[in-house]
Amino acid sequence: MCYPFLPEESDIIRSFDASDRETLLFELRQALPDIYQPDTKRAVYGAIYKLEDMTDEEFDALGLDDDALAWGDYE
Repeated sequence: MCYPFLPEESDIIRSFDASDRETLLFELRQALPDIYQPDTKRAVYGAIYKLEDMTDEEFDALGLDDDALAWGDYE
């Protein structure tokens, strides 16, 4: 099941290498120890949870080159 990303999660995803799901997950996990702001850390964990729960095909269909990650697009 693929859940929509919150705007904060979308912003974080776009700041990392999103060439494929595994690379993005690796980079997000590597960044966690250096994130000290609770809201940002919560958004990273949310993004990781959602990325882990989706398939590579669902990830590819996100269209990271446009605004498809925004929460409002799912309404």
